[in-house]
Amino acid sequence: MKPRVIDRILLVLMLLFTLVVAAFLLAVATHLLPAEYVLFNATLAYSGLTASLIIGGAGLVVLILSVRLMVAFNRRPSVPRVTSALVAADELGSTHIALAAVDHLVQRHCRTNGKIKECVSSIYTTQDGGLRVGLKLVVLPETNVPEFTSELKASLKAYLEEYTGIPVRDISILISAAAQNAYKPSGE
Repeated sequence: MKPRVIDRILLVLMLLFTLVVAAFLLAVATHLLPAEYVLFNATLAYSGLTASLIIGGAGLVVLILSVRLMVAFNRRPSVPRVTSALVAADELGSTHIALAAVDHLVQRHCRTNGKIKECVSSIYTTQDGGLRVGLKLVVLPETNVPEFTSELKASLKAYLEEYTGIPVRDISILISAAAQNAYKPSGE
């Protein structure tokens, strides 16, 4: 979320205040201000109840403004999460499919493939109305990865486009591991 105008004005005022304090501290450190002047102003803060209330109030205002500015400039923009994709739209209305349903189709397609042992999928919509599919797979050790992934991409693309009617723009596959064989050779 973009900071409001009042937050920007407060930021400028806080930065000006910080510049004045920094200049004062530099003047004290370089002895540009006489020690008597610094001691006189420091003792004013301890001169009574009124001075203490003024100093305490000023400190509280600076603290509140600092917290407000930290919150205002660190807010994350709220991006609505897309949960469905447009299948068709006509004069009678539109048809959507939930991305969870598309994910279920992807999982079902991957489970039917005997070379895939585990599958984690993620489905996203593209700005032009298509789908992007991400797969993280565990496959059998003897799998020829380039050949397998090209066949899987083609079959998954055709499967999804047939059942959802939505064009598949991209399928990304990450082979995270090769599953261990379920048998041991008899010679070992």
